[in-house]
Amino acid sequence: MIRRMPPARIPRPRSPWSSDEHELLRESARAWVAREILPNDERWQERGWVDPELWRSAGEAGLLGTDIPLEHGGPGGDFGFECVVYEELLDAGF
Repeated sequence: MIRRMPPARIPRPRSPWSSDEHELLRESARAWVAREILPNDERWQERGWVDPELWRSAGEAGLLGTDIPLEHGGPGGDFGFECVVYEELLDAGF
């Protein structure tokens, strides 16, 4: 079993690179983690893998490939969008 870090909602000042769009994604990512990952974490840890549906759900929520340019089929975000998703996973202990 992989040891999960304790959740740490670290109050941080808004970064100078953060926009309103980044903060909207942050709220969505936080809600998605609480809804899709946290309730299933123990079961996934016990068996050693996550349900494939998790990846579909993450894609549908707009949390995958957030920095892929529009011309390559992505949403056209910047690296900051990826950072937001990672920060929310980290804050939840992953």
